[in-house]
Amino acid sequence: MLILPICTTFLSTLANKQSKVIYGSLLFIGGFIISLTVSRGAVLGLTIGLIFLLTHLLLSKQTLSQFIILIIVLATGYLSADFINSGANWQRLTQQTLTTNINSISSGRGYLWESGWHMFLDQPLLGWGLHMFHWLFPQYRHIDAPDLGQYVHNDYFQFLIELGPIGFLLFIGFVITFLVSAKKLYVLTTDQEEKLASLGLIAACVAVFTHSFFTFNLYQPAPLLLLGLYIGVLTQRLNRVTTKNNILFQASKFTTPTGYFSILTIFSLALIYVTSANVISIKKIYSLSKNNLIALEEAETARLLTSYKQSILAIQLYLYIDLLYNEKNHLTKDGRKYLLDRGIKVSQEAIHKNPYSNFNYINRAKLYLLTSKQDYPNKIKEIKAAYNQAIKLDPFSLFARVEYVKALMHFNEKQEAINVFEGGLGRRYYGNFKDPIYYLQMLLALMSDSENETAIDSLKQQIDTLRERPGSEGFYILQAY
Repeated sequence: MLILPICTTFLSTLANKQSKVIYGSLLFIGGFIISLTVSRGAVLGLTIGLIFLLTHLLLSKQTLSQFIILIIVLATGYLSADFINSGANWQRLTQQTLTTNINSISSGRGYLWESGWHMFLDQPLLGWGLHMFHWLFPQYRHIDAPDLGQYVHNDYFQFLIELGPIGFLLFIGFVITFLVSAKKLYVLTTDQEEKLASLGLIAACVAVFTHSFFTFNLYQPAPLLLLGLYIGVLTQRLNRVTTKNNILFQASKFTTPTGYFSILTIFSLALIYVTSANVISIKKIYSLSKNNLIALEEAETARLLTSYKQSILAIQLYLYIDLLYNEKNHLTKDGRKYLLDRGIKVSQEAIHKNPYSNFNYINRAKLYLLTSKQDYPNKIKEIKAAYNQAIKLDPFSLFARVEYVKALMHFNEKQEAINVFEGGLGRRYYGNFKDPIYYLQMLLALMSDSENETAIDSLKQQIDTLRERPGSEGFYILQAY
């Protein structure tokens, strides 16, 4: 988004020799950085933008010498970084682009798109809501998916999943409106230098919209801010070249100056209040406290200030768990019972605020484990329901399965514990190798007195393989036996 407007300045006939050297240096750095990202989508967006500029030069019958120099500078920067990267971009081109395997071409995005499609089919009318994809993804994650699923890596598809067909069509309408208006501005602008400058901004926006087919530009602050800035500048220029059908808002027609500034003051004060509440809340919830009781009190204050934040309740739950499970905390019987009762209530609130976080269910189950049947007759039922829901929300969570098995062994339900462990096999994971080794060792201990020699041999072999892996973390598969 920054390179294409600089390209137009470099191509401008108004730029002197000194300016061209500066802009050329910036373009070299830009090409170098793009190469370091090893992003094929960024290269595609830049290529489309450069095609726009080349087309403009050909239509206006301008010399192409400066454009050729521009391409040489960009290519030099790009290839210099690729040389440092040991030809990583060339390897991606030959191994991941020039192939018929969709998941190789898309770098695993095929798995994400498949999961996203199933997600959409379960809520096809109104969508799941903004920023819900990463919460829902673990339930729909393909067993071979390498990505953890923060985004679907296609902004258009993610809008369809989260906002439904209505939100998706509104966004498509926005893109079409932009393209129509951009063409209108280009055609109506008579000054060639201004036309070139506008084309640079248009090309940058089109590059973002194109790249968004393969990434999540529109979920990142920086591209959004630049996109808004560029569209704002282009809109201003369009209003300047044509006054026909322009919609002008004049506040004086609807209110007095006093009324206008009163409304502006109210909105400003409201914004200051919300911002201040958020700052105070963040400070309280993340400030270090020597005493967890004080930290819990601070978290409660933060929750009262910003009750809409589900993350504060989740942090409160962790504090309750730490207070109750840490043997260094000397609690009275009444104090312990109060914290348990309050913690269980907070867990219910946390689940109500965010029913898609598996950690809320895990912490709820861990709190119930500390209760007595006398106070909570449905203790075992609540624990099993919480752990089952946690595993349903994220079948790839080895931590949830280990904690559930510990609880089941406490209830002397060995076979169900084995079933829970076996549910984690046959999947691809990413993380520290210590976690799967511990997981497999626990399963091996449960299987040791069985007659299933095939299973025991398989588990031992997998443990040995993981121990021999170089490094401390990476991708691994827990093989089913």
